[in-house]
Amino acid sequence: MAAMSAAAVPAAVAEGDGRWRRIGVRGVRTVGAGFVVAVCIWAMSPRKEFGITLVYSLCIALSCWLLIDLGRELVASRLSLLRFGESTRGTRWPGWPWMLLIVLAGGVLGYALGNELANRLTGIDLPGPFTASWRQLMSLLVFSLVPAVTITYFFQSREVIAEQQAQVERAERQAGEERLKLLESQLVRDLLPRLDATKFWQVHGGLVVRADAIETAVRDEAGKVALRLRARPETLTVSRLHASRFRAM
Repeated sequence: MAAMSAAAVPAAVAEGDGRWRRIGVRGVRTVGAGFVVAVCIWAMSPRKEFGITLVYSLCIALSCWLLIDLGRELVASRLSLLRFGESTRGTRWPGWPWMLLIVLAGGVLGYALGNELANRLTGIDLPGPFTASWRQLMSLLVFSLVPAVTITYFFQSREVIAEQQAQVERAERQAGEERLKLLESQLVRDLLPRLDATKFWQVHGGLVVRADAIETAVRDEAGKVALRLRARPETLTVSRLHASRFRAM
């Protein structure tokens, strides 16, 4: 049990590090998208100060991304109880129907949050989606909200596809390893009757060792037997089915 726990810790740490790295990459991409949107808005209205336009664009883009990302994670984590569309909990992707709703809600709320944050940073009081007139709201949607949400959603979709592809590759690799183990087991079963049973001892279903190559056989508190070989550094764990042969060593 201790060995299993020790092996699981590095895998969990690596998975956590990879997840934070992916979040950081998404954040950097969102900043880049916000910068592009700011340049486009400023190019169409050059009389506006670029620095202020950039602050608003970055605040809105990051707020939209954050709320969309959190919404995706929250909905995906609850899909074991609530199923809708082609939801896939393992990939942290709630499915296209849910994701469209998340993008719409996260975009509107993210715009309101980012606009308010930019107002406080710049000292300007620009209307948000809940306080603007219809004409102002349509202008904001066309020139800021739609590009920011579209680019954010595009980057998230790309990452989800990459995650799904990685899972498929891991599944194929595991299936290949299982087929290899099965092949090894079959080879051992075919080869074992031809070997001298006093010289070659079976360790488990897919492994046979020469008896004179064994340096020590150690039994732990749980009764499991581990072998140390003379010419190799690794330790071999004996299956319970074959452990009785080695306990006398």
